[in-house]
Amino acid sequence: MGRIASPPSLRACYAAPLALRVAFPTRDVIRFFTENDYSPLVNKEGGLDMNLSPPSTAVFVISLILAALAIIGKFAAIPFITEHGFWVAVIAYVVLAVGNLFRGV
Repeated sequence: MGRIASPPSLRACYAAPLALRVAFPTRDVIRFFTENDYSPLVNKEGGLDMNLSPPSTAVFVISLILAALAIIGKFAAIPFITEHGFWVAVIAYVVLAVGNLFRGV
């Protein structure tokens, strides 16, 4: 004859409603968004520690103006910007990145 299986536990049968699963995420989900397995080891050993700083107001405004000119140049004729709009947008991003990477810039 066949083997009689024990009834499944209540926890295995019950799945929390979606609203509760979204409102109260599990520890694994919280850990995914707050911890990184590699960063503590790298930073303790003295490598790859990036100390980013906010860009100065001048760097931010210059980057913002360049990005705005690149977008406006797509729709209106601006002599140099219309022809090289992509590169103007890249320069705006690089200016902002340099402002984040180096302090006092």
